[in-house]
Amino acid sequence: MIWASCRRSIGGSVLFGSLRWSGSSLLDVKDRHVCILVHGSKNTRGQLEKLYREIANRYGTTFDVFLAFEWPGGITPLAYLGTSLLSVGRAADYLTGVIETCYKHGARSVTVDAHSLGVPIALEAALQSAWGVDGLLLKAGAMPRDLSKYRPLVEAVPAAAVDVFFSKYDPIVKWLYRLWWPFRGALGCYGESTNGGNIATQWNCESEKARHGDYRHSSAVAQAAVNNRNRRL
Repeated sequence: MIWASCRRSIGGSVLFGSLRWSGSSLLDVKDRHVCILVHGSKNTRGQLEKLYREIANRYGTTFDVFLAFEWPGGITPLAYLGTSLLSVGRAADYLTGVIETCYKHGARSVTVDAHSLGVPIALEAALQSAWGVDGLLLKAGAMPRDLSKYRPLVEAVPAAAVDVFFSKYDPIVKWLYRLWWPFRGALGCYGESTNGGNIATQWNCESEKARHGDYRHSSAVAQAAVNNRNRRL
């Protein structure tokens, strides 16, 4: 697995720093299908290593190379809400650079798998990237439901495949983000809803009673990844 980290620690604070690469070589992405994993908030490096291994094992051979993106996020509830306002845009700038680096090194395709607060980061980065992305797997999105801003992603040639996963059993997005964005709902609880029509394939994970940390085990996510692969072939 390749690691791209823009997180640094100073004293007891976790801050943005220069982008650092580690793990496998970027040369490995040439002519390969790459999946970039983008976490939500409140994850230590040890937790991410375990989480990203689980996701990679779940996907199996659906992708050739996995790239782990690490960004700083708030730890306390107050810091978490502050992160959603102050850090998403900056993290998206770093992720944009990671996406473009993969293409510059000859990646055949780039799909971004994002969870929770990583979802708006992934969408912003994909929209900013000169190359776009080939696919977006958006799980438990901690953001408003209206994705019409990102319509250019699915109107590009070739268009990105966008998959949204949601569940009413997820209390994080159901309550926290309904309060944070009043009367606008939450993507990860109710799915996408736009005036201009959906831009994504909607996956209702209620039958699996998916809660906030459960999506890495979801059969819907695994199936969407297979569909993503078949679309590229």
